[in-house]
Amino acid sequence: MTTWTLNQNNLTKFLKNSDQEPLLERESGLIYINIQANDNDLPLFFVIRNEGEILQLICYLPYQLYDAHKGPTARLLHLLNRDIDIPGFGMDEEQGLIFYRLVLPCLNGEIHDTLLRIYIDTIKLVCDSFSHAIGLISSGNMNLDELRRQALQEQKEKHYE
Repeated sequence: MTTWTLNQNNLTKFLKNSDQEPLLERESGLIYINIQANDNDLPLFFVIRNEGEILQLICYLPYQLYDAHKGPTARLLHLLNRDIDIPGFGMDEEQGLIFYRLVLPCLNGEIHDTLLRIYIDTIKLVCDSFSHAIGLISSGNMNLDELRRQALQEQKEKHYE
């Protein structure tokens, strides 16, 4: 496992060496990559805080949060966070954004290659697994009871295969 000092330059090198395409968001100056989830490109931002002591990874889902669906969306995100091993779903009501966020402490301002790869892969898996359901609820195309019934039906069908 290779350890390196967490800063913008080393992060960019790591991402390039990991066959990622790091991009720079002009307004914020943040590095991000695009990940695939549910046939969408999602931006995964890397936010270095406290002089490299904390790395925040935040992936924005491609859905607008509407006032009429804030309650059901918040409830779904709460249920998902309760049931997944690494909770991190959230929403910004003022901006109308839905996201998945992980915060990694980096002791002495350093991070391990393998650990960061695992967290990036975790974000990809979690967003790919749940973004469709979040989109259905946040758009009002389905309510939580309908989603729950559909999930139970799919489980039954898998059980009988």
